[in-house]
Formats: sequence, structure tokens, C-alpha cells
Amino acid sequence: MSNATEVMLTQPRTLDVAPAEVVVWESARGIDEQEWEMPAGTLVTSRGGAAGVSKSRHYALVCQRNEPLRVNDSGDRFAIADLVNFASGNPVGHSQVTAVVNRTGRSADGPYVAAVIATLAYPYVIELSDPIKVDPAKLTPARIRSGKRLMQTPLEVS
Repeated sequence: MSNATEVMLTQPRTLDVAPAEVVVWESARGIDEQEWEMPAGTLVTSRGGAAGVSKSRHYALVCQRNEPLRVNDSGDRFAIADLVNFASGNPVGHSQVTAVVNRTGRSADGPYVAAVIATLAYPYVIELSDPIKVDPAKLTPARIRSGKRLMQTPLEVS
């Protein structure tokens, strides 16, 4: 096994690896229905709608850390069987979809690594809106790190 951050036990869907459309989300509202201003430097992207149907909403978790995010290849190891869905308490499946989970077991030799850890922060979950279709080739790491919002740094909106 090579670097732990490269391990994927299931193949991602082509639709997730090479989406036909990518959007940047410009507005957000908390679960309390209050408008929420995304912090400077935030760039939230997702694949666009499927089969020509535009997405008008998307959801994201709001987290914080006191230090910059860094991948820790030697983080805690775990197995899927250690996790349950936060809301339902049901076991988690082998999906590439992000979910909020509780860790109920401690498989020290599991195949997954908790490579990045952050804490949920108010408003916890946001509903994103005002998607703008962008050329994914223009979403370079340097542009993302620049801290400028989309409207300040044109990304050749299509």
C-alpha cells in the first residue's frame, strides 16, 4: 500500500471524477434561515445537475480549526463498521458521499485514515444557492488560495 491518503476502497463514479458541469456556490443560509456570509477565501464547488437539469441548491457542513488544514497520513485508523449515521444511527455504507457520522468502534488497524479533522461550527449546516457555472480548468489551487471571491476574480463563467 502506498501513501494512506491515496487509498480508495471503491472506485469513484465517472460523474464525480469528471463532471459534465461544475458550479461555484455564491450564497448561503444557515439552518436557522439566516443569510450566512461565507468567509473570505471560501470557494465551494460541486458538480452541476445531471442530464442538463440545473441544481439550484446544495448543502455543506461548516467546520473550523485553529490550525491550517493539513493531511495527516498517520491519523487514527478506522473501519466502516466503526461508523454509524449521525441522524439515524444506522451503519454507514461504502459510498463516496459525505455524511455526518458517529464513531462507535475503534478498529486501530482499519483500512481508512482520519487524515483531516475539524470541528463543526455554527451554523453547522448551510444551504447553498446562487450557483454559477464555471470552467473547472480555471479552478486552480493558486486561484483558490488567493482568497478572492468569484465575483472579484472572474473564472470565465459559462
